[in-house]
Amino acid sequence: MTKCSFLIGLATLSIWSTACKSSNNDPTDSGSPPVDDTGPAPDLDEVYSASTFTVDVRSDEVYGQGQTHSGWNAPDPEEMDLELDLYVPDNDGTKRPLVVFTHGGAWTEGDKGSNGRLFCDFFAERGFVCASINYRLLEDYGTIPLDYANATLAIEDLTNGQREKFFAMYPAGRDCKAAVRWLVANASEIGVNPDAIALIGGSAGSFNSIAMDVSEPEDYRDEISLEEDPTLVSTNLDVEYEIQAVVNHWGGAGMIQFLGDAYGFDRFDSTDAPILIVHGTEDESVDYSNAEELVEIYTNVGVHNELVSLQGEGHGAWSATVDGKSLIELSFDFVTEQLELTVVD
Repeated sequence: MTKCSFLIGLATLSIWSTACKSSNNDPTDSGSPPVDDTGPAPDLDEVYSASTFTVDVRSDEVYGQGQTHSGWNAPDPEEMDLELDLYVPDNDGTKRPLVVFTHGGAWTEGDKGSNGRLFCDFFAERGFVCASINYRLLEDYGTIPLDYANATLAIEDLTNGQREKFFAMYPAGRDCKAAVRWLVANASEIGVNPDAIALIGGSAGSFNSIAMDVSEPEDYRDEISLEEDPTLVSTNLDVEYEIQAVVNHWGGAGMIQFLGDAYGFDRFDSTDAPILIVHGTEDESVDYSNAEELVEIYTNVGVHNELVSLQGEGHGAWSATVDGKSLIELSFDFVTEQLELTVVD
């Protein structure tokens, strides 16, 4: 697959693909057929189609630490806690499926308590464990690898604001993957099956989610040494995970593509998780072509993908409905199908 170059605007998350163009523009296209998985389905607790359980919200769980600087890689690093909110149903499940929600905000703003709360309440009330995660934002000036920084500086015609967003993607990816590793490392205590994980994001959170799934265990981890970032030891470095489903709301492939451009690889392959792609056709922040590009990428590597085109909708269309269903309900349907869950009416 040809690597894509993209630019990210200072005030908005504007992506222009210059190399990858979709050949499939049918908004009703359901993507490629599911890849045949001959492995057994994981042992999982059943979930419910209606709100069934009271939810225990465990706020500000610390999943690791990260460095913050006064400027990019300034010689004054300090440690900061990385936190997530955990939503646990009041059932006695020990093998519950896990949903991880990642918020948007163009890597400059946003919080785990925004739309993540709505999604996590919905899923946890039906028997899932759900986590809504925070990650370091631009103003935190997280540590970035020298090679990554140099690759960013080599891109011509970027404004300082655009370049800083490229910088901010690296600690964001590092933290999001650390959050999933923490959840897997504590799966028994939390009561989840670590072989049944779905990722849901919005905007930058969807770029992050795709990177969390598609990247290899060493990505966003081994580019920095423990000497450069001693807080890495707090992030369960020896834990690996696999994702079973991704729900992408108005995101794209650009974040993991840029990491690939910086280090000379392409991570998309047939082992990636099935993906639901939800995108407004009139999105002026993350162009609809990003959704078309994702369809092409996933179809080319033989991974099941479904495109839901929100006709006439712009960016952040959380209140949109499709055939009478909310986006949360669409996410629930996709996740339960891909994780092969038993849904009790």
